[in-house]
Amino acid sequence: DPVHGGLGQAPKFPPTPGLEFLLRHAATEYSAGAGAGAGAGAAALAGRTLGAMVRSALFDRLGGGFARYSVTADWSEPHYEKMLYDNAGLLRVLVHWIRQAGQAGPEEQAGQDAGDGGQAAVGPATGGPAPLGAAEAREAVTATVGWLMAEMRLPGGAFASSLDADTVIDGVHHEGASYKWTVAEIAAAARDTVAAGSPDSRTPNAGTHEERDEAAALAASVAESMGLRRGTGVGSGAGGQEAHPLHPGRELSAEEQAQWERIKPALLTMRARRVMPARDEKVVAAWNGMLLSALAEAAMVLGEPDWLAAAVELGDYLQSVHWDGKLHRVSHDGRARGIKGLLEDYAACAGGYLSLYAATGDAYTGSGRHRAMAQDMLASSPELARRAPRAAGGLLGAALALAAGPLEIAVVGPDGEARDALLREVWCAATPGMVVAVWDGLGAAPVPLLEGRSLADRADGATAPLVYVCRNMVCARPVAGVPEVRALLR
Repeated sequence: DPVHGGLGQAPKFPPTPGLEFLLRHAATEYSAGAGAGAGAGAAALAGRTLGAMVRSALFDRLGGGFARYSVTADWSEPHYEKMLYDNAGLLRVLVHWIRQAGQAGPEEQAGQDAGDGGQAAVGPATGGPAPLGAAEAREAVTATVGWLMAEMRLPGGAFASSLDADTVIDGVHHEGASYKWTVAEIAAAARDTVAAGSPDSRTPNAGTHEERDEAAALAASVAESMGLRRGTGVGSGAGGQEAHPLHPGRELSAEEQAQWERIKPALLTMRARRVMPARDEKVVAAWNGMLLSALAEAAMVLGEPDWLAAAVELGDYLQSVHWDGKLHRVSHDGRARGIKGLLEDYAACAGGYLSLYAATGDAYTGSGRHRAMAQDMLASSPELARRAPRAAGGLLGAALALAAGPLEIAVVGPDGEARDALLREVWCAATPGMVVAVWDGLGAAPVPLLEGRSLADRADGATAPLVYVCRNMVCARPVAGVPEVRALLR
């Protein structure tokens, strides 16, 4: 859709596997030495789609997380159900978008910053939505992880399946009622905001003429920037009482963003008093495996250790509850319910644990047999891509990773700031097919990639962390500095 972004028309779903493929395609072109231009079309398509979704009613700008799909082509009216697998997939794509934004060279970066309000974006805009800025993407990632932790996390560290679309109020179902706002409610939140900052906070919603004018200006700015005063399907209604989702539809200006951040606490307080949708508390292995990948990668790329701790706890839950020599698909209240795992469950959990290993250094096998199986499975990808391209994104993304990898990276040395800096630089590389192993270098090598790289194997007796970058079983000279690592991975 060249006007509104995304693929197809209404109803419009997030094309998550396709977005992952586009980013991998762009990264593959870049790492192959063709420069950013060769993959710019793929990156720009992904960036415009992400920009359209994050700036739309599909994304819960107040509480975080994405709705299931939009019933309109312009993303202005979502189906309000929030699914774990949608948010896990989009979270990972956003992290990869942030990572890819850091891969542009100085000249390209300067051009992107100039056209994006200082927020680095990948690829040129050629009409339609502007590509998502890196700062916008970080805000969306932080908000989505915050929502997952606050509203979806269960005792034991696993995550619930979904939040319903409907809110039940006095026995009546209202779709999206928890997430919609009237202009009158925005005005009330503005008055609360101004009153909270008044020297005489004992008189909320009253105040001086200046404070009333300030609250009115704040309410007008927020209502306009969030789409509540526009005439194209999103209006204020009679007396400001018609409720609508927050739908900016564009990137906010710096002033609009400041006004939004100012009123947001009051809106959150108001929303906390609302009835919220019911939660489906079953734990699905596949969807939690997808989130395991996303959380581990988000933690490493954005430098958030608490997110990594949550990923480890989730991995422990899946291993202890869902695995007994076979994988079980569903659990409730910490007990597996006997439903055998599907291929989706095995694949997503395997991917999740590979990401978790790369972040923590706890288990690769180096299995050639499984790599050969992957090659055989991908043999069908050309035909599927021809017959159903929108359904082939995940398969094509895996094919790109296979073609580009394995790029094997070992980070060996004592835990500490020096190793963390090297590891962070590795995680910020956007190339598909990368595997990462981290080790303190003491004792026996825990995985094949680390063999011969212990501290005891170093002829000079040095203990400083080193990075080994290997392609097709051929390794470059180990390096000890962040610039040298960056040069090897660019």
